[in-house]
Amino acid sequence: MLAAQEVAGGAPAGVVARRLGLSERTLRRRLAAEGTSYSELLDEVRSGLAVGLLATDLSLDEVALRLGYAEASSFIHAHRRWTGRTPRQVAEAD
Repeated sequence: MLAAQEVAGGAPAGVVARRLGLSERTLRRRLAAEGTSYSELLDEVRSGLAVGLLATDLSLDEVALRLGYAEASSFIHAHRRWTGRTPRQVAEAD
């Protein structure tokens, strides 16, 4: 939930950890103990948000910015990693 609130700003682990009252190291240790990592959780949050944002009239650049990516190309690469398809391929399939 906190990562989703911070995603537009890149959701730095340190910011999220502080909002939880933890050090960044403690947050990372606790996530590792649960068998996950901060980057995995952030990817999960971003991919979930991307589904909703791509269903709107927003441009790909705007979707990328809202998800915390500096460039659309970085978002496209991440989307392909998550789904095996680019956002355009997903839109054309629908």
